Amino acid sequence: MTAAPSVQPAAPLSPFAEPTRRVPGAWIAVFATAWLGIWMAQLVPIQLLLPLQVQAQLKGNYWVDSVVAFGVISAIAGVCALVAYPLAGALSDRTTSRFGRRRPWILAGAVIFALGLLLLGLQHSLIGVGIFWCVALIGFCVLSAALTATISDQVPVGQRGLVSAWISAPQAVGLIVGLLLVTSLALSQLLGYALMALIVVVLVLPFLFVVKDAVLPAESRAPMTRRRGRRSVTSIAARSCSRSASSTRRSTSIRRRSTPSRSPTSCSTSASATATSATTIRRSSATAST
Repeated sequence: MTAAPSVQPAAPLSPFAEPTRRVPGAWIAVFATAWLGIWMAQLVPIQLLLPLQVQAQLKGNYWVDSVVAFGVISAIAGVCALVAYPLAGALSDRTTSRFGRRRPWILAGAVIFALGLLLLGLQHSLIGVGIFWCVALIGFCVLSAALTATISDQVPVGQRGLVSAWISAPQAVGLIVGLLLVTSLALSQLLGYALMALIVVVLVLPFLFVVKDAVLPAESRAPMTRRRGRRSVTSIAARSCSRSASSTRRSTSIRRRSTPSRSPTSCSTSASATATSATTIRRSSATAST
């Protein structure tokens, strides 16, 4: 009687190891669902709720004022996103929480995003609208930066194109479904924002419960300093200059090899021919004078 083969336990997740095991369909499903909620909560305010709110605060019929005010608010929020995106990504790279590197930031981003939307729905001034739209967008940046990083952490190279497509695929669906929900239910400003806040939390939570996250040991945490960033930029520039110099030396060597050179034999032959010609000319001159 032979013993049944033992099942080998799965290798623990490593924060720096290149993933080789294919992610299952459940992983992709909760990933796509999370992005559906994210896009719904971000695009419905941009396309519907926020422009109507800005127009209501101006209380005028001149549409240009609404467009300018919406543009200024969007520009300020864009500057906040420009800072929040790389900062959130760098901090999640260095997080040593027992829950993993990405999951704490995904949860924090979803909560900030939802709270920003809720408070945005309560605003009755353009300043308040601008402030809390920036808060909501910062939460969106934190959430999406950490969620996107899970692809390089857990998805093997052969699946990354497929999984990455599920970041953008839910965009159109989320926008259409969100607009239909808000308009068909005839929701007020506050209820519209509240619905989007609820959707983003409910659709992101399954990813946090289903997907595991590698824990970064404290001793492996890279320091986050400006000098480190400057040093990496300097090293990249130095490598680029080195490659350029090597290429120049190779091209110079090729040009030298391609240029024909005279051998010592050909030079001596040419000199002998010149001397013979000179002797012949002197003899001819002597004969002519005689």
